[in-house]
Amino acid sequence: MIIGKYGLKNGKIVPLDDLKLPFFDLGFLRGYSVFQFMEAHNGVIFYEKERIRNLFNYCKEALIDIRGVDYIQNLPGLLKKLIKKNKLERSSVFIRVDITAGLTSDSFHPDKNSLPNCLAFCLKSSHKKEPLSLFTYKYERPAAEAKKSQDYFLAEILLKNSPYDDVLYIDSKGNVLETSRKNIFIVKNGVIKTPAKGILKGLTRSIVLNLLKKSGEFKVKEANIALDELYNADEVFITSTSFGVFPVSKVDKKKFRNPGKITERINEIYSNHKKEYYNRGVIPCL
Repeated sequence: MIIGKYGLKNGKIVPLDDLKLPFFDLGFLRGYSVFQFMEAHNGVIFYEKERIRNLFNYCKEALIDIRGVDYIQNLPGLLKKLIKKNKLERSSVFIRVDITAGLTSDSFHPDKNSLPNCLAFCLKSSHKKEPLSLFTYKYERPAAEAKKSQDYFLAEILLKNSPYDDVLYIDSKGNVLETSRKNIFIVKNGVIKTPAKGILKGLTRSIVLNLLKKSGEFKVKEANIALDELYNADEVFITSTSFGVFPVSKVDKKKFRNPGKITERINEIYSNHKKEYYNRGVIPCL
């Protein structure tokens, strides 16, 4: 749910009604854009430096040239101003930042002198509280390491009128990849495993992996996961910015133990790290 009265457009704070793209922007015409989702608490953005770095990497992967574009390079300070302008500096809030490929004259390619458009706005979390249900679908996202807006159209089509919460993509060899917006993990005999290739390696995924390796409580593997292996798992959970560490109760017709004890413990480790990050400014684990 969008909150606040203001957004950020190319470095300027504007009323939400003015947070618009020109018709001939490739982000509107072709969905040619990338985005990043961030979480903030009391004005502090969780892993801000790493999230901005990832956003810039998405631009590079999508061939959106942001070099020398001040209103994009100065995003960290501008996002703090956006939070303050919306009087959310004492709240928990999410921020979405979109960067488009810019204006076009032929409806296919960015104009030579066109600059990317950069929009940002604040949201309040509204995800469900019950464990998630997923169904599998064979699909491999092109340029998986870039978070591109058009990647989510397929999921919306597949999920329309579906009783499931999200789609779980598998590759042509039957290996598990990721959901439309989240990374997937399985637990079997106390071993935690997550796919290593063909996915967008989300920041929450990286944080969780590093926290688990540092804790020494669990054996962790990054490797291919066959669909049958997932079906036979003891527990399944996902990670994402908005959900954090969250249990999965069902994949296709296979049901899983919920809440799993290991998933609960991993969520506890992650939640404690977030509290320390916000309260004492601990050194990030990445």
